[in-house]
Amino acid sequence: MNASGNVSVGFSCYLLSFFFLLVLEYAFCQAKATSGMSKNVTKNCHWVPQSYLRYFATPPENAEKIWRLSKTTLLAEQKPIKKVAVKFHLYSSLSETGRRDDRFEKKLADLEQWFSSPAWKALCSDFPDYSKSWYRKMISLLVATMHLRNPAVLDWTKGFHRSLIAGVPTHGLSPTHVTIGSTTAAISEETWAECIGADDGELKRAWISVVEKCSWFAEQLMGLRWAIVVSERPIFVTSDNPVAFHHPSLQFKEIRDPQTFVSFPLSPTRILMMDHRHDQPSGRYYSLNHSGASTNTLTWRNSIEHMFSSRHPDEVCQEMVDDAETAGFLQPA
Repeated sequence: MNASGNVSVGFSCYLLSFFFLLVLEYAFCQAKATSGMSKNVTKNCHWVPQSYLRYFATPPENAEKIWRLSKTTLLAEQKPIKKVAVKFHLYSSLSETGRRDDRFEKKLADLEQWFSSPAWKALCSDFPDYSKSWYRKMISLLVATMHLRNPAVLDWTKGFHRSLIAGVPTHGLSPTHVTIGSTTAAISEETWAECIGADDGELKRAWISVVEKCSWFAEQLMGLRWAIVVSERPIFVTSDNPVAFHHPSLQFKEIRDPQTFVSFPLSPTRILMMDHRHDQPSGRYYSLNHSGASTNTLTWRNSIEHMFSSRHPDEVCQEMVDDAETAGFLQPA
């Protein structure tokens, strides 16, 4: 904190910077609202919706099982979809009275019904005109929510909170502004006191409040050029962190960086790509012109712990290794 009472944080990621500013501006006051809670609290909270993962189910699809590969153990196993990408009470925070509040989980369940809609099914297996405004709004809201609801973003929120507090000298003065990158926001003494005194439960409620207000992120996605890559056979995999941000530097750059692009697997034969190449047509379908292994490598690299696939992971991994050897990144065994 400098002499003018301004906290300056050196952080290049515009997306998460803006996320934290929203926490300071909005979330703490909203987190105190606890009325209207249900008595029947949802226990199992899926951060990757089951209705989305069903598109990647192994045959027969009605068995609702999926291949899962662990980064840590390299164990490949076929799991029921209801038992993957799930945590107890992830979106059911404890109120100040000690009761669980799962209203947000129920809101997510309502939103996830779009994954079962005819419009989404067509997107995953047909060639609808997804350049229409209503189509883009549906897709961008689902993608934005999918990214921000991920527990990795909750972990980042807690870590950033700790680093921010640790970086402010404790000589009794409260900052008047917070600067993150090129963005500055005023902060009241009361808000700063709530921020530095927030425990994990309060940070979780703040995170949930921000995810509920994810339209700001959806609008950024709407501003990108969209294209869907189509494979004739089931090639693409997904993961426990399916919305992936990519940059040639292999570092996370802000979404406004002209070389940043976003990928989101729709189904084993479709993947949505969003980028800044506005000199190219938007809303088009493009046939996959390579094996798809490099695309799966990006998805696998972005995962937290697990890859999900309709095919056996051994087959997927062998394709990725073969592709890396062909590109000269690996020497053949």
